[in-house]
Amino acid sequence: MRVFYQDLTRKVPIEHVHDASFTPILISCAKCSLYNRRVKRVLDLALSLACIMLSLPIALFVAIAIKLESRGPLFFWQERVGRGAT
Repeated sequence: MRVFYQDLTRKVPIEHVHDASFTPILISCAKCSLYNRRVKRVLDLALSLACIMLSLPIALFVAIAIKLESRGPLFFWQERVGRGAT
């Protein structure tokens, strides 16, 4: 039986996904102690920083490749014209 939520949003709630290949890490800290919330925050920040540091060389390589391939600027800038454009 289809759920109204699925029909409305065209999405399946994560609770209904029971596939072994898709195992998200869901940690709800609504009832966690202050210590556990802080540890989770530190781990989240450390993992995010590690991912950024690992992806930085790839982004630098892509930026150099774009600059060598095209003569324009690295980022596209467009002048906006119309009401409210400053």
